[in-house]
Amino acid sequence: MLAPIFRSLSTFVFVIGFLAGSTGAYALVFQGDTLRFIILLAVGLVFIVAGLKMREATDELNLVAISPEEMAHQFELSVALGLGANAATGKSVVAGIAASALIIGSVALAGWITTQAFLPALVMIGAYGGVLALAKRRALIHGNFSTKDGRRFGAHRRLSLLAIPGITVIWLVLSAPEADPMIVAIIAAGLLWWIGAAFHRAWELLHTTILVLMYGEKNPQTIRWGLHEWLRYTRADARVDDVTYETEGHVKVWGDFDKPDELKRDLLRLDFVEKVSLLASGTPPHTHDASR
Repeated sequence: MLAPIFRSLSTFVFVIGFLAGSTGAYALVFQGDTLRFIILLAVGLVFIVAGLKMREATDELNLVAISPEEMAHQFELSVALGLGANAATGKSVVAGIAASALIIGSVALAGWITTQAFLPALVMIGAYGGVLALAKRRALIHGNFSTKDGRRFGAHRRLSLLAIPGITVIWLVLSAPEADPMIVAIIAAGLLWWIGAAFHRAWELLHTTILVLMYGEKNPQTIRWGLHEWLRYTRADARVDDVTYETEGHVKVWGDFDKPDELKRDLLRLDFVEKVSLLASGTPPHTHDASR
């Protein structure tokens, strides 16, 4: 689960390395600050090397823009959706705040946030991360997605596409009230078309990573949530009431099934499934803990 997340995060790590190097070059050329240049250059090189290692060691899998076809064969996608929809509200909010804090910390390391501005930025974007976690949970519970180029994004992505550029513009105006409005407008125009999507991608991957670390990739509860999403989005022929997973690899599914043999065969293809029981709706015993 974590391997494809690390590969996807490698792009974010590359960008931070590039920003650090660029900021260092600016400090040397326009400010004559050799020490700041050396520090930021070192930070940039560390991030770029880390990004390369992350990309080399893992496989390609897009956990943010989900392909319905990939979901049938890549259970990690279902786990990501399951955690986003079912994780306890408090844990999800904490993960959202932590994800935002990691992004702000990385941008600060790249030299784009001053020491004086770091704490206000951390509080503001951290609070936004908590709100975004709630929006994500609600969107995934209700199955709300937006589609672009044949891939599905959680509907909460729209919030970042609007809010992050807005927050950025407000931040630019408040942090540099003496700046030339034309220069601020040019900078804002250069950021608006990409910064919301970039933030959302990094935040989504970090949020999922933190939830995986909180709950455990092999936790039966995590797997059960993933199975529920897998059945929900890949098996139109199954009307599932509930699903359980036992540690010895036994999956039980309650519902109505048009193609039970095919469903059982597909479930057994998942490497952690050893036995499948398909049970009609209302079949006892049905006493597992169904709480989220």
